[in-house]
Amino acid sequence: IKLQRFFSILLIALFGYIESNKLLNSKLFWRSIIPTFEKSYFLNILQDLFGQTKAQELLELLSWNPHSKQIFDIQYHPILSLDDSIILPLGIFCNSNFARNVLQSSRYRFDSDDSNDPVGKLLEEALKPVSSFVQRNVSYSYKNTNGEIDVIAIIENRLFIFECKNSLHPTSPFELRTSYDYIIKGAKQLNKFKTLWEQENFQNYISTRFNFSIPTQIYRCIVTGNRMFCGWQEQGNNIIPIYELINVINTGKISVKEFDIDENTLEGITFKLWSQDTFRVNDLIDYIENNSLSQCYFDSMISQEKYISIGNINLTKNRYVLDVQKFIQEASSKFRLVDNE
Repeated sequence: IKLQRFFSILLIALFGYIESNKLLNSKLFWRSIIPTFEKSYFLNILQDLFGQTKAQELLELLSWNPHSKQIFDIQYHPILSLDDSIILPLGIFCNSNFARNVLQSSRYRFDSDDSNDPVGKLLEEALKPVSSFVQRNVSYSYKNTNGEIDVIAIIENRLFIFECKNSLHPTSPFELRTSYDYIIKGAKQLNKFKTLWEQENFQNYISTRFNFSIPTQIYRCIVTGNRMFCGWQEQGNNIIPIYELINVINTGKISVKEFDIDENTLEGITFKLWSQDTFRVNDLIDYIENNSLSQCYFDSMISQEKYISIGNINLTKNRYVLDVQKFIQEASSKFRLVDNE
């Protein structure tokens, strides 16, 4: 952030100099001229700001290495190092979401490490009031097969296993692919455990280790920190966003609200996903296994065509938009309508 602020001041000074000296009428011209520094001089600037060690680390972090496996994206690696020169597109450097992009490119998270995953912690806290047993980071070793499940819970003698994936919200196809790679890994872990669970000896191993009776059935899903794959199913495992899952467990309510411009009021209707007034295990099973809420969303989508003309070529692009009235009809047929509180 400090580095971005420093170069933002340089950018402001550059445009101030251009305007005061009336060098050219077109700012677009000056924006297309990219500042270039000698590498040693640029490194000295960084060293004056951050010290020698941090300066070198920043230069490596923000420069793209053509020999690495990383995809080149100028918003993630805005410093271009060519021979003994540094090329720095100030406009891009100063206006990018710098903090977020550095976290993404370095794959570092302040709120998550191997033992402290926020999605897993949130899910554990939501499950505690309705579960007879709940445990995070459950590792196992059985007949030369090792694995780990992020969250395990027992509700009304049913076993639920969850894999939690807390990747940043993707902003490009490459980041979307990274999120999907995590989902594939989670699906493999869940399916490996489910396959082992079909063996009576493995059931005895797990139940003895954690001191609970063997549940009658097992259910599984992948829980994500973003909603990009909400409603998708990977290798038989439904993808569910964390806050929606917590809401289903805690309240079972979904609300559809509309702002009345004339009355300056917010009005809406509320549905209850629970079959009764209190949470029951079948409510969670219906949500996880049958994707009951996501199916309402999908059934309420309407197709819109967008036409793009390029010379003599016409392109047609379909996109899907949520029809709120149709969603209300779908939700009314599946869930209970309740009074707003």
